[in-house]
Amino acid sequence: MPEQEYIRYAYEKKGLSISEIARRTDVSWRTAAKYAKRDDWNRVEQPQRRQPVMDAYADIVDTWLLEDQLLPRKQRRNAAAIFRELQKECGFTGAERTVREYVHRRRRDLLQQEETPYVELAHPAAEAQADFGTVKVIQDGKLVEIRTLVLSFPFSNAGFSQPLPAENQECLLAGLKRLFVRIGGVPRRIRFDNLAAAVAQVGKGEEREVTEMFRRFMLHYRFDPEFCAPGKGNEKGNVEAKVGYTRRQWLCPLQGLESYDKLADQLWIQAHTDMQRPHYKKGETIASLWEQEKASLLALPTTPFEVSKLDHAVLNRLAQFRWEGGTYMVPQGKPNLKVLLTAFWDRIEVRDGHGQLLTTLTRQYMLREQEIDWVAHFEIYARRPRAAVHAALFPYLPDSVQRFLKEAEPTLRASRVRLLRDVLKQHPMDRVAQALEALPLGRQDDRASLEQKLYALDPANATPNPLVERQTPPEVTAYEPDTSCYDQLSPVRSKEGSDGITLPANSAREELTDLSFIERKECLICMGAVGTGKTHLVTALGIQACLEGKEVRFFRTADLANRLLEENAAGTLGRFLRELARCELLILDELGFVPLHRHAAEFLFTVVADCYEERTVAVTTNLEFGQWNTVLGDNRLTAALIDRLVHHAHILAFSGESYRLRHALSQLGDKPPHAVETKEV
Repeated sequence: MPEQEYIRYAYEKKGLSISEIARRTDVSWRTAAKYAKRDDWNRVEQPQRRQPVMDAYADIVDTWLLEDQLLPRKQRRNAAAIFRELQKECGFTGAERTVREYVHRRRRDLLQQEETPYVELAHPAAEAQADFGTVKVIQDGKLVEIRTLVLSFPFSNAGFSQPLPAENQECLLAGLKRLFVRIGGVPRRIRFDNLAAAVAQVGKGEEREVTEMFRRFMLHYRFDPEFCAPGKGNEKGNVEAKVGYTRRQWLCPLQGLESYDKLADQLWIQAHTDMQRPHYKKGETIASLWEQEKASLLALPTTPFEVSKLDHAVLNRLAQFRWEGGTYMVPQGKPNLKVLLTAFWDRIEVRDGHGQLLTTLTRQYMLREQEIDWVAHFEIYARRPRAAVHAALFPYLPDSVQRFLKEAEPTLRASRVRLLRDVLKQHPMDRVAQALEALPLGRQDDRASLEQKLYALDPANATPNPLVERQTPPEVTAYEPDTSCYDQLSPVRSKEGSDGITLPANSAREELTDLSFIERKECLICMGAVGTGKTHLVTALGIQACLEGKEVRFFRTADLANRLLEENAAGTLGRFLRELARCELLILDELGFVPLHRHAAEFLFTVVADCYEERTVAVTTNLEFGQWNTVLGDNRLTAALIDRLVHHAHILAFSGESYRLRHALSQLGDKPPHAVETKEV
């Protein structure tokens, strides 16, 4: 109060400007202007009540309010629903009034949401109102938009809801029929909008031309229909309010949809539970008033009304027909066949001209779905990371993602929420869940490891960031190996044989011919020019190994590299690597003729690394070690691959001229190549 007095004094007596007063008092310009120009001081300003009990739940409630912004306005939960959810899910022990005050304040601050008033109308017993509402539910991990048909009774304020996929005539009548059966009677009068499912044409005043099936339905159940004047929603204000109440109280947070029948059972239980509260005006419970009202209902007819529509169609050359905007296939049908259709709210029965049932098809609006915008939700969770595990959609996250968030400490959870938010911008939720499941626990929090795993799962649609070694000194990271240093391992010609093959000083011909090098898991590298017998030798050794019962695999190096890429794209790379692991001798022929794709080179290194000291690898190449990087593309990877091959290896040098060239020349006789005669054609 002294501050308010000073503001008023400074403005009126000293003539200071609002901006100067705000600067001197350290308040906002708006606050300074409020008290400087205030004329009415009758109202006593109450200080804002502190709510320490809400401190532990503030982030959770804020998250729910922000989540609700992603839903249709009419489906957002109110303060009472939030209070019950806090009690049920979080063990909240405070008062409902505390939650209401907090929600009112935070909704104004966060959402600036305005409440929509409803006009209540009084009606006699057994008079009902009906209307559709749109809601979203979760089905198979995806958002599905459905409808709820609400039947309310203003006399008792009882209300009942039936979930349906659409607002067409079949859904309206099937929904009313099911509600009549549940409540055990029929209202004497029902007020509707001028919905197309019931009204064919709106006339003057109260004149309405109803559809043929609706007319038969109301005559069958003996109720009187009434229709609101166009644009006069207040004439059925009770059901308008009940539709909103159903969304907020019974369908918030988002509910799962296993089937329409199960959701209907759930809503029926909710309706009867809700009857225990008192009527908003009459002081009695809704249950008590409903028991009185039930006595005035009309009895159900002995024969149920069959809600279906008859139509016909002609199959095209693909055995398909179009009906009400959808395309349906009849596998049992033939082109140009005329079929009879019996359309129910959820299915279509297709018969031939003789009445024989051909097939039963699901109506296409039963299959409508949309992906959950997980990025939008995780943007919210990133603002309140500790409350993420209490979010409405948390139970619908994949199990691996739930564990990833739930098992983390609050501080770690914040970084994990941000990590998921970022990767979900590039990858679908199911792929992210699969990657988390495949990673060991110690690497799940590493962004680069997660991105690399996502790349391995879907290389066509993922470009991972390079792995960063944060702890490695720059002297190491800047190291660039020189693969030519391995050339000094090539044997000298001191032991060159008559066949042009030079063995290293520590190797003997017998070690190769008796295959003892395979038993010792030593490698074989054959280097030399084309046509000198490299492939011939390793093939002969491979055949001998097969004769001795050993498992041998032979690949041209480029073929194996391409095969690795294909297996990875198909998601079967692991299985293929396990197949390679069973062989005792792996032959890689002709390394050096075809440069490899970067990813193919990486996969090839994986194969060689898996073979190191476990099985024998035989390589033929026309390149010296210092030139292998022209094939593999990366010096470090090349050095690592060579290093594993040469550690326990027999390196053979092949010399001389090409056998194929000698054979071709021998066919020419004694004539030198330049003397070959040609014949004109």
